[in-house]
Amino acid sequence: DFIFTVTLDRAVDTGLTLMAATSNGTASSGGDYSAVDVLLGFAGTAGETQTVYVPVSGDHIGELDETFNVTLSGLASSGRAVSLVDAVGVGTILNDDGPGIIVQPTTLTVSEPNTTADFVLTLTSQPTANVVVSMSASDQSECIVPASAILNTGNWRTGVPVTVQAVDDDDVDGDQLCTIQLMAASGDPTYNGILIESVAVIVRDDDTPPDNQPPVITDQRFTIDENSPLGTTVGVVAASDPDVGQTLVYTITAIAAQPTAALGANAAADTLAASSFVIGATTGQLLLTENSPNYEEINAYTLTIQVADSGAPALSQTATVSVIIRDVNEPPVVVNPVPSQQVLVNDAAGFGMASNTFADPDLNDV
Repeated sequence: DFIFTVTLDRAVDTGLTLMAATSNGTASSGGDYSAVDVLLGFAGTAGETQTVYVPVSGDHIGELDETFNVTLSGLASSGRAVSLVDAVGVGTILNDDGPGIIVQPTTLTVSEPNTTADFVLTLTSQPTANVVVSMSASDQSECIVPASAILNTGNWRTGVPVTVQAVDDDDVDGDQLCTIQLMAASGDPTYNGILIESVAVIVRDDDTPPDNQPPVITDQRFTIDENSPLGTTVGVVAASDPDVGQTLVYTITAIAAQPTAALGANAAADTLAASSFVIGATTGQLLLTENSPNYEEINAYTLTIQVADSGAPALSQTATVSVIIRDVNEPPVVVNPVPSQQVLVNDAAGFGMASNTFADPDLNDV
């Protein structure tokens, strides 16, 4: 909620009154805040204050920060020379409902010929329009999934279950990885095109495997917030081997950073604080090990992951793992702080004062 303070800076030998009323900026009364229209009375004492209280209406909608105004008018001072120096106050309502689509769980197991498993889609904030999540399987000969699911104001919190079904075949191909890719479209701009984590589906083969076959790994994608601390778990790279009893060994063979577009295509690599990753040799757990990610410099990484089995001879496969850096709102910082200054009473009008210089680390913030 907001409290605006109105101050009478000099004494007046009679009392005075004025009106304080709210009006919409980008925020709307009734939905974002409660409208106020109040009469303020002053006894006439120097330094006397009155307050205007404006309640804010909380919601679960991910939206931009919004503003409203409090305007002073109708000054009645019995003919005394009283004026309104600053008649309009602006209140900014900060949004605390960040948009996001949660996929739970992100790893499933189904078996030939036709067993099923479910994952659930939920939203982190109430949408202003339907959110249509389109789904596709990386290999429809291994698993199938519905074409889309819809999240709206009625089910955004409870979620929508999505069923994945195994597809039978006669191939002796061992367990297969079928990745479900998800994309969002919505009339709500905060959800339209938002990134969604993929679902890794292990399809158990019901056919007798031959001698040693290579492990199975497909392209995958993970998302982490910028400024995540070192040691953060990025995700677990999913892989399988059709040969029962064999173990897998994971290694990172290459890492490429994608500079943020605002830096330009020719951003020098040695000026960017690139993050580094390490993968658990036997677990596939991907960890952040050097430099917290900074979205304003690098917004994505492409890792080449190799997985090798323990067969004789050992066989291996590689896949591309994308790590998307999610932008996080960061507070502005003072670039050139100005020490406190003094103004003497009775100084001539027209004096000037230096001001602090601020910068915001976020791109495109105003």
